[in-house]
Amino acid sequence: MKSNRTTLALALVLAAPIVGCGASRPPQQLLDARMAYQKASTAPGASIVGRDMYEARQALDAAEQAYRKEGANDEKTKTLAYVAHRKAIAAQGKAETAHALEEKRAALAEFERFRESQAAMARQQLDREKERVEMERQRAESERRARVAAEQKVYDALAQIEGLKVSKSERGYVLTLPGTIAFGKRGELTAEGKKRLAEIAKAIKDDPRGLTIVGHTDSTGKKDANKRISEQRANAVRDFLVAEGVDEARIKTIGMGSEQPIADNAKPEGRALNRRVEIIVEARSPEAEPPASDGSPSPNRHRTDGQDQLPP
Repeated sequence: MKSNRTTLALALVLAAPIVGCGASRPPQQLLDARMAYQKASTAPGASIVGRDMYEARQALDAAEQAYRKEGANDEKTKTLAYVAHRKAIAAQGKAETAHALEEKRAALAEFERFRESQAAMARQQLDREKERVEMERQRAESERRARVAAEQKVYDALAQIEGLKVSKSERGYVLTLPGTIAFGKRGELTAEGKKRLAEIAKAIKDDPRGLTIVGHTDSTGKKDANKRISEQRANAVRDFLVAEGVDEARIKTIGMGSEQPIADNAKPEGRALNRRVEIIVEARSPEAEPPASDGSPSPNRHRTDGQDQLPP
């Protein structure tokens, strides 16, 4: 509709001199002004610079009026036409500039919307990631608490076994079964020893942690013989635990012979203490370490003096 109105107005402008002046040709300045106004009125942004377009139209009307009254050769007509031409050009320039600025503002607004959209998406993604991490943390914490509780339960059960010494080392729980309880004179498991091992098996068979069974002897006899005897004792304990339902894949055995005494071999009571089997329940959760009897942290938690260490 706007284009039609502009075309009609231009047609009237072009027809005006014909009506008023017969067949005389308008001056070139007026023709240039008409053409410039036509371009300005159809330029992008013409509607934005309405005042400038209005002034250009007024100037062109004044030139047309002078042409109708004074004719094509009149200097006033030419001067007014020149002024109208310059105003139309200026209006067109302002219209195009305004249009460009409007497009720039629109582009900036679109970019800002896009940036806000991207930022919102990033925030949502970050929130989802935080939520995932928090859920994972809670899951891990729940699993850790359950594991610690289960391991503490194992420790409590082991601590109730009569004649079994339970201590803590950097590698885990150390269950010490004296040889006087566990083995007879010929190296066979005693009834008392089997009873204790059955209780141990019951406490640890559902615990997935690895087990290391270490056999020890006193210093009586040859070194090689003591090594062999300690291995036999470790293997005997392993076989009994497996028979009681402990997964054999969890167990490894070591025979240390007389290399790691815990008492003086010069005394009979010392040699009796050194003849022993240790079952090491490998550590996994430091939080499961039992507290001292007075409620303070276990003294073995941060031992740095080399005591209470396990064999390699």
